[in-house]
Amino acid sequence: MLYNAPQTIGFVMLALGAMMPCNNVSATTFASELIAYEPGLLSNPGNPAAALGQPDPVAGAGTQFASIISPFSPHFEAGQIVQFGEGGSITLQLANFAVTTTGTPEIGIFTNAGISDTSWPEGIAGTDLELPGATFGIDSAVLEVSADGVNWINLGLTRFDQPSSAFINATSAYQGDPAGLTAADFGLPHDNTLADYAGKNWDTIKGLLGNSAGGTWIDLDATELAQAGWVRLSLADDGDPDTMLNFELDAVSVAANAVGGSVIPEPAVSVLLFTLLGLLTRRYR
Repeated sequence: MLYNAPQTIGFVMLALGAMMPCNNVSATTFASELIAYEPGLLSNPGNPAAALGQPDPVAGAGTQFASIISPFSPHFEAGQIVQFGEGGSITLQLANFAVTTTGTPEIGIFTNAGISDTSWPEGIAGTDLELPGATFGIDSAVLEVSADGVNWINLGLTRFDQPSSAFINATSAYQGDPAGLTAADFGLPHDNTLADYAGKNWDTIKGLLGNSAGGTWIDLDATELAQAGWVRLSLADDGDPDTMLNFELDAVSVAANAVGGSVIPEPAVSVLLFTLLGLLTRRYR
């Protein structure tokens, strides 16, 4: 006999509804799947999967150089960052959609950008952070975002110059043991510029970041997308063998107040749709 059509349709819509993006999930999420990776002109690319999930809060863990992630001490280990060179790229799928939210950036990009300590180990930034040697790990890359993993919006060459900071109450920028410290929020955007840190000491920089873990934050308003679930970073080959540009990525997050529903690749949605709709015509003998 035939299934009861209204009941079956209700089941189909309920299942599909569970798969569709929704707003107000309200929890920080990160990139969860490596879609594509091309190291480009780079002989030591590191670990592409390092860009997935939340950054390890300690740089150099298990070594004599272990310290919390801070603006003066970002990740440097090959297993904690992914690198690509000219002609290279990385494409990541987010665990949840970043829903375009007026008045706040939605996607955080965390790299190994750092500030040189002019009075080690006091944690004091130089007075002009645009001078050579005043910072390290600051790179630019072409940034693209997508709502479906197929069609891309190019946001252009973007400079990622904001450092990361894993804890909000560390007494030192190089504290080795994170026990008892309060974690910073990787889903909390900030509006600091690099110049804001110039000439500041560790305590002042902590105050500027507040509860935020730092990172460079991207506003989706100009894309005219309702949401984005995929992020791509790339570097063009400039044809100059002397430049050897490269980019290091630690993590990608979604602002906690912009987290939408789970990102599910479009083909999977289509397959399930046809499978469930098949129940409408299935007969028992």
